[in-house]
Amino acid sequence: MILRNRPMLAVSIAVLSVIAVLSILRSVQAHREGGREQDIREADEQLRFGIAPARERTAQESASNQDTAENLTILNADQFRQVITEIDRLIFEDQLFDDDRRAALASRLEQLAERVKSASDTRFIKIEASELRKLAAYAQNYPASAPRTNLENQWMRIRNNVFDDRSWFARSAADLEPLPSASRVDPFKPAAPSEGVNEPARTLPPAPVLATHELEGRWRVRELYGNGRLMTDPEISNSIWAFHGDQMIIESRFKSPSSYTFTKIEDNRGTALRLESNRDPDERGWMNYAFGERELKVAFYDGLGARPEGFAAVAGKADPMLTVVILQREY
Repeated sequence: MILRNRPMLAVSIAVLSVIAVLSILRSVQAHREGGREQDIREADEQLRFGIAPARERTAQESASNQDTAENLTILNADQFRQVITEIDRLIFEDQLFDDDRRAALASRLEQLAERVKSASDTRFIKIEASELRKLAAYAQNYPASAPRTNLENQWMRIRNNVFDDRSWFARSAADLEPLPSASRVDPFKPAAPSEGVNEPARTLPPAPVLATHELEGRWRVRELYGNGRLMTDPEISNSIWAFHGDQMIIESRFKSPSSYTFTKIEDNRGTALRLESNRDPDERGWMNYAFGERELKVAFYDGLGARPEGFAAVAGKADPMLTVVILQREY
């Protein structure tokens, strides 16, 4: 009985062997096709946007993780808040992603890359600064009509790698602070700063002629410029500046008041204030000021520091940013 069934058994074993070989071949072919499709997707991404493909990014991130384990380098986000919030708005705001906006975003990312790189000489930070530059090139060529999901994800990935997390980080358009309703100017469109301080107010009713050219009193921010471009900032826009004696206090809805002791300086370069923070002994520097017929104009570098030459940004000098604030007296 067993001998008679041997041919049938041999046939069954042969059929099963063929089926197994075919299954293995199909698996190998599917793996190759999947890898080929992945290569095509990565090549397409690299050619269209100029950003590192996923495998390269994974290798870089592995190196970054190893470097971080040896020498943890996380930067204080508050020291970079202005440029981070500007990038957040450019990426997440529901506005047409036209040439001006792409150029502004690329410029802010390049500026952030330079500041990040100068903040630390660790390998981790060098890699992340390089990633910011790649993202700048990616943004510069990003299609205007394309969804910004990948751009948003890349930015949040790098931001979370480099900086300690903050509640003011934006993760969608809903997290952005609204612009003043009376202002219809896109803060990222090219705009030249006022040559003087007599230009009619844009976001507030025109102020009366100043009765006295004295700092003493209470002033509200009417316009804000960064390196010659009209802009907004949650800590400065619409804030109140109060001067009393040798004290200056800046009140904002989004942070606790900042208090400074100042000394007035008047020389052949104009009028300026030498400031020292009443809270942080390391925060000190200069602020130019000048009166117009109706407003007060001040100019200072991001983080205070050196005395500006005047009220106009120096060509080719983007960092530190020159901030110019136009204030209107309240009383």
